[in-house]
Amino acid sequence: MRAIIIYLDEPNKTTFVYNSDLAAKPPEDFFQIPNVFHLQLIIKSSADIISVPTYIFSKHYQLETLTLTLQGLRGQDLSLQNLTQTHFENLTALRQLDLAGNNMRRLEATIFTALTKLNCLNLSRNEIEELPESLFANQHQLLILDLSHNLLTYLTTQLFDQTPWLWQLKLGGNHLHDTTNLIENLKPLHYLHMLDLSQNKLQTIWSTESHVNATTTSLKIFRYSNMGMNLTLADGLKYITKLQQENYEGGKLNLTVINLSGNRLRDFTLDWLYN
Repeated sequence: MRAIIIYLDEPNKTTFVYNSDLAAKPPEDFFQIPNVFHLQLIIKSSADIISVPTYIFSKHYQLETLTLTLQGLRGQDLSLQNLTQTHFENLTALRQLDLAGNNMRRLEATIFTALTKLNCLNLSRNEIEELPESLFANQHQLLILDLSHNLLTYLTTQLFDQTPWLWQLKLGGNHLHDTTNLIENLKPLHYLHMLDLSQNKLQTIWSTESHVNATTTSLKIFRYSNMGMNLTLADGLKYITKLQQENYEGGKLNLTVINLSGNRLRDFTLDWLYN
C-alpha cells in the first residue's frame, strides 16, 4: 500500500497520508483527489531529505487550504528542500498554506507567484535564514504571516512592501537584532494588529537617536482606523474567522498587540509608536 486516504467528517476536507518509501516515483494521477477544497498531505519516509513531485497538486484547481507535513519513519527530522513555483502554479484559489515544521532552509523568490489570493501563510518551525526581497510580491491579500522559530537574523529590505493588509506578523523565536531593519520593513503595514517579536536578540528599540527622530513621524502603522475597512481586508478576515477563530479578535480592532518578551532589551520607550 502506497498511501492511506482519510476522509474527515466535514465535506470537501481530506487528509492524505503517503509513504514515499513504497514508491520511488508514483504515477501522475496518484495524488489527484476530486472535489477537495481543504487538503492535508502527510508524507512519511525513512529518508532524511524529501523531494516532492512537481505535479503533486497540478489538478487541485479548487483547493482553498493546504497543509504539507513531513514525518520521519525512524523518528528523524525530515528536510523538505525542493519546493518551487511549479508545485503551486495551478493553486490559484488557495487562501491558506501551511508549510510549518518541514526543516526548509531556503525559498526561491518566485515560489508563491501564483498564490495571489493567499490570506494566511505559515512558514514557522523551519530553518530559513534569509527571505528573498520579492518573496511576497504577489501576496497583496496576505493577512496572517507566521515566520516564527526560524533562523532569521534580519529582514530583507522592502520585504512587506506588497502586503499592505497584513494583520498579524509572527517573528518570534528567530535571531533578529537590528531594530532599524525591523522598523523600516514595518512601515508599509498600516493595518498591523498583532506583532510578535518575542524570543529574539533585540537589545534596544532603536539603533541611533537620529533614527528615532526620523521614525516617530513615519511609523503610523500601529494606529488602526475604523474609517472604512478595505473590502479585501474585510473579506479575508471573515474567511479566516470561519476557519481559524483563534487568529482573529474582532472585538479588539483598535488595539495592537506587540510581544517583545524574551529579548535583551536595555532601553525601552513607546515614542517610536506615536506621531
